[in-house]
Amino acid sequence: MISMRTAAAQDAAAVADCYLRARRAAVPAIPPSVHPDAEVRAWFADTVLPGQEVRVAEASPAVVAMMVLDGDWVEQRY
Repeated sequence: MISMRTAAAQDAAAVADCYLRARRAAVPAIPPSVHPDAEVRAWFADTVLPGQEVRVAEASPAVVAMMVLDGDWVEQRY
């Protein structure tokens, strides 16, 4: 069963991993990331989760999808 919830600070690594997996799976439809994985993880932990609303879809215990909202705007969805 999949459930949706707002991500918390402790979800940063799982959210970043979901993002990285999705980006890699989408190549070549979208360009590969130019940032190292550690930089992406730090960005989610230090910038995205503290500053924006992040929702996750969870198939316990794994995060299987994520969405970043900036007000009414969907910034990211993976």
